[in-house]
Amino acid sequence: MKYTKPPLTLQEQLEHIQNFYHIKIKDKQKALHYLKHCNYYKLRGYWLYYEKRGIQASFEDVINLYEFDKALRDLLLSYLERIESSIKSVFANYLTTTYNNPHIHLDASIFGNQKYHKEGIERLQESFIKGDEIFINHFKEKYDEELPPLWVCVEFMTFGELSKWIRNLNIHDTKQIAKTYNIKSPRVFSSILYHLTEVRNRCAHHSRIWNHSFIHRFEIPKKYKKFLSFQNFKLSHTFVVMNDLLTVMEPKSQFTKSILHLIEKHSIDTKEMGLDETIIKLLKDNNV
Repeated sequence: MKYTKPPLTLQEQLEHIQNFYHIKIKDKQKALHYLKHCNYYKLRGYWLYYEKRGIQASFEDVINLYEFDKALRDLLLSYLERIESSIKSVFANYLTTTYNNPHIHLDASIFGNQKYHKEGIERLQESFIKGDEIFINHFKEKYDEELPPLWVCVEFMTFGELSKWIRNLNIHDTKQIAKTYNIKSPRVFSSILYHLTEVRNRCAHHSRIWNHSFIHRFEIPKKYKKFLSFQNFKLSHTFVVMNDLLTVMEPKSQFTKSILHLIEKHSIDTKEMGLDETIIKLLKDNNV
């Protein structure tokens, strides 16, 4: 079947929202402004929340939810950047000092899947060749090597690539790195990084995050199995593990406080994020 619907002007979009979806619009000029700059289908994802629940919503309600989600993405990105930086540093420092080898990443023997290792090296080489950062150019000018030391290479790895390197690392070394963040299981640690990669990518690409159902779900740590469900996987799960990681890195982290302040500012129903009183208390108390 071919798509035959004609494009609608902003005014026609506004009328469709009012008449078909029964969304009240108090300020039509403001609504037209958002439709012009935010795209009808991006906003559609937010009023769909109200529609599916049979809740009568105004366009202002939709915009409030949209603005909350946008602010939440910005906040998560800020803290995920800190987590990524920390893990890159720990990963590079641990491996190079443990094996007394600046180029330990070239040693396929400490990694599980040789094909994945080869592909990882090729991606690093491609990034290194194309890279134009000051530290990359400095290394190119001064040394004639296949790749720089690991502590340089991690700086041009994406979070997703870092996650893949750690997932392919042998269990013993992964376990030692995980211990830095008070995580006992290397499998749990790897799965958390895989999940945070998805979270980071959704935030970076301006995708809805606040009530999203994630594809990459991490294995629930034993200490949280009473509070978190793998089947009912919500953003609350993300908050809990990010809070744990950040507490190691920044003992006085404002992560939880910032999240709760944002929720209060926009009067958001926390149940859609899986945040009940128990988990909120868990975050506040930082029960690790």
